[in-house]
Amino acid sequence: RVTMKCVLCLKEIVLQGHNASPLIEGECCSPCNDVYVQPVRLDLAMGRITYEQVKELLVEAGIK
Repeated sequence: RVTMKCVLCLKEIVLQGHNASPLIEGECCSPCNDVYVQPVRLDLAMGRITYEQVKELLVEAGIK
C-alpha cells in the first residue's frame, strides 16, 4: 500500500488524492480539496480572483 500525505494539511490521504493546483503542486485530501482547492478554482473561473492574488494569499499564509 502506498501512502501519501496531503500537501495542505499533512494528514494521510485515504483512497486517492486530488490535484491541489492552483494552490500548490501535489496531492491533497478530499476535505482540503472541498474546502480550499475547489472554491479557488471556481473563483478563478468566475473571474473573482486572479492567479496573482492566489499567489499573494499563499505567501501570506506561509504556504509558498
